[in-house]
Amino acid sequence: MKPILFKLENCHKCEIAKDYLDKKNIEYKSVLLSKKIDTWTNEQKSLTEKHKVVPELKKTAPVLACDNGLFTGYLSIKKWANE
Repeated sequence: MKPILFKLENCHKCEIAKDYLDKKNIEYKSVLLSKKIDTWTNEQKSLTEKHKVVPELKKTAPVLACDNGLFTGYLSIKKWANE
């Protein structure tokens, strides 16, 4: 599975994580979400539920979902990208 980066709107750390993954030339899918869950589309809700990232996104963002599991926060994603 191609990693999926779940980002929230107007999230500085999310942009830093995205830029880092781009710099490392890592292929991933990016999903930009509103901070208000009730405004998410059915597709966004389905995707976040499928990857079980909603509890993490309620705490902090970004969240990277990949075959190795979930990586929450910029530092965790950066560590994953360097392995």
